[in-house]
Amino acid sequence: MRILFITNFYPPAELGGYAQLCQEVVDGMKRKGHSVLVLTSKEVGIKIENDENGVCRVLNLEVDSRPYYGTIGFFFGREKRLQETISAFINTINNYHPNVVFFWGMWNLPKELPLISEKISSHQTVYYIADVWPTLNESYQLHWQEGARHSYTTFLKSTLKHLALKQLSPKRYGEDLRFPNAICVSNALKDFLIESGIPIKNAQVFFNGIDLTKFQPMEKDLHIDPNDQRLSLLYAGRLTKDKGIHIAIEALSVLAKRGHEFQLTVLGSGSKEYSALLKGLCKKFGIYNRVQFIDRIPRNLVPSVLQEHHVLVCPFISFDALPRITQEAMAVGLVVVGSNVGGLSEIIQNHKNGLLFEPGSVDGLVECIEELLDPKIFSSLAREGQNTVREKFDILKLVDNIDRFLNEVAGEKS
Repeated sequence: MRILFITNFYPPAELGGYAQLCQEVVDGMKRKGHSVLVLTSKEVGIKIENDENGVCRVLNLEVDSRPYYGTIGFFFGREKRLQETISAFINTINNYHPNVVFFWGMWNLPKELPLISEKISSHQTVYYIADVWPTLNESYQLHWQEGARHSYTTFLKSTLKHLALKQLSPKRYGEDLRFPNAICVSNALKDFLIESGIPIKNAQVFFNGIDLTKFQPMEKDLHIDPNDQRLSLLYAGRLTKDKGIHIAIEALSVLAKRGHEFQLTVLGSGSKEYSALLKGLCKKFGIYNRVQFIDRIPRNLVPSVLQEHHVLVCPFISFDALPRITQEAMAVGLVVVGSNVGGLSEIIQNHKNGLLFEPGSVDGLVECIEELLDPKIFSSLAREGQNTVREKFDILKLVDNIDRFLNEVAGEKS
């Protein structure tokens, strides 16, 4: 089978674990004997060390990520870039003759690509959906609605915003798409998309997974020392308000007042305004010396960072489909404490392999963390978490499921 993957980013260009997962699935499909070609963006500033076999970096992102370029690019050269991307897409299909065109990461790619793909009868169009992109406004709508990321571009963007929005008609990514063959990463995501009017009632649900060989259990015993109940907590991900990191900081301030010892690492990057807010809260609550902020790190360092902590906190306020960091943490031996929202409840079974609390509840998070001070509870949850990942979230299982599904839909076309 010939599979053409379409994705916005592909390692070493990546934005979170989505692109990394794509590469792992691509490698898995190659091992199963399929011919695979990846068509992705020519992200500026990414250094490619070696000649890439089976990867074409020729697509233009709709909104350039560089300061000024995204804003000015709306008025100059936008149509040209779009036509270049469409032409590259059609030429690739005509030259490669895929059995399946597999859309993986769509954010900031033009929706014209899947619209064209769905109309071509020589292949099947398949979508892998691991976030809510079909419900989002198109890229430039989001670009103009968001504030400037850099202070020196604020005036330019605010000046041109009204003029730009007058030229755009608000449309969601998923509008006009049929989604004839779709895979969702969790039941929660599938339900959310259906409730939002996206036509994916027949979508398959395949949990994502991790490479268990890279996330080995900690050699040390999974327990909290009853003589030194100092919890080391970790948040890893984007720094945005919807992730609820401020809830975690407020909860830790309550724990500090109760005399509990802890250390929190906040690992990730994102909104500078929100990062400043978080640091301000740490100072306000008098826990600044107990919270460490670390920028994004190379992917290969994640396992070692996880092994330095006891607990992964996921205090999300709004929907999250199924973050892979929860699986990685469980595999290593951390206990995951998360809000009962989105797909988290599909990996965390409360009081069996992790702990859940209501979104936005400071008291709920405090209660969960205090519960983990009991060494027996901590050890039991950690071991059950490891069992859960081994049984349900092995990347090999995801590759098998995708392989079977693509063979089925390609067989229908033939």
